Formats: sequence, C-alpha cells, structure tokens
Amino acid sequence: MKTNISGLLIAVVLFAYCVSGFAQHQSGKIPRIGFLQRRDAPKPSNPDPLADAFLQGLRDLGYIDGKNIRIEHRYAGGRSERLPKLVEEFLQLNVDVIIVASSPAIRVAKQATTTTPIVIITQEDPVAAKLVENLARPGGNITGLTRLTSELSGKRLELLKEALVGITRVGILTGSGEPQANAGDYEAAARAFNVTILPMNISSPKLDLESAFQAAVRGGAKAVIVNRDDSKLPETSC
Repeated sequence: MKTNISGLLIAVVLFAYCVSGFAQHQSGKIPRIGFLQRRDAPKPSNPDPLADAFLQGLRDLGYIDGKNIRIEHRYAGGRSERLPKLVEEFLQLNVDVIIVASSPAIRVAKQATTTTPIVIITQEDPVAAKLVENLARPGGNITGLTRLTSELSGKRLELLKEALVGITRVGILTGSGEPQANAGDYEAAARAFNVTILPMNISSPKLDLESAFQAAVRGGAKAVIVNRDDSKLPETSC
C-alpha cells in the first residue's frame, strides 16, 4: 500500500510541477519523462513496484504512457558509475522532467542540470543531504518526496525494545546489496538503547528467507526487523 500511495504522490507532484510547461505541447508534441533508478531492470521474477505504482498514479490522473505522455525508463543495474551517462541520455532526449529514485542518482542529476525539473524519491532527509534548501520551499529545480526512513527506523527499534525488554541483539533484514548501509538508519537508536544490530541481506526474492533467519539466530539475534522500505524484499517476508 505504501508503494502505491508513493506512486500516486509522485504523479501528483509531477503534475503540479510540470503543468505550466505542458501548455507548450498543445502543438502535438507529447511530454517526455525520464525515470531513472540505480537498481536492475525489472523482470517477471524481479518486478519494479515503484515504477508500476508511478504509472498507475499517472493513469489515475489521465496520463497514459505512449498516448499523451512518454516515459523513458533507465536502469543502472546497481552500478553507480553508469548513472552520469544515463542522465546525459535524458538531457540529449530533452526530457521535460527527470524522476530519480535513489540517492546516488539524485546527486548525479543535480550536478548534471540546473534547468530540467527533477522529481526525487528518497529515504534521506533532503535538507540534511543538501539536495534542497528546505522542505516547504525546495528552491532550484528539485522537488519530490522523502520517506525519512532514518527517523522511522529508530522508532521501529524503540517499539521493539519496549515490547521485548532486555533484548540486546536485533537483525535488520533488507533486500539490497548494501545491508550495512541500510542498517545504518538504526545505528543512532541502537546506541541509545544499547542494542547490537546484525545486518542481513536477501539479494534476490528467490533466495531462502529461512536461511537468512537462521543466520540471524546464529548471530545471537532475538528478533528481526524487516525493512519493508526495500522493494526487493518479497511480500512473504512480512
């Protein structure tokens, strides 16, 4: 549900941000959107729920890819070094707006253009990360939304500590290739509550969840927090 809501919000932000520019396309040119992600390109076994939700949000507003809007999807295959070239492709295509859904991609897009509108989807605090001036008035050519997962992560650990008094080791299950980076959102709260974090990772939805939980048990974890902000985790992990 969160992903669907995020997709609709992105579409709403996109619509509000670009509506003034759409008027210039009344001559027949279809507005073009660049949608960039650092992850692997989607497959039937590894879909892209964020892109699916984004497309559905646009459809809900009357925008159909290939009919009255055109979306250029680009995926970096998990390789940040490919991002500058993909952003440059967007600029050469003269897209009307760029959608970026990862922190490395956001920074590359920000450095590449100060004129093409950029809509971001991030788990970071965009002000602390110096992506925008403030949340109310981002300034420049960047707008979008943030899930502020670092704050939510601390609250998750706090609630778990209240429910399981005395717990000292907790596994953090993610679906990205950087489990340590994802677990980092919990570090401040872990120090405050004297809890040791054990990063866990499932690089593919096909991998065995039971094995991941067994590894957590061997590491002494008495509980596991499933990081559902990570789209690579299968729904069965909840």
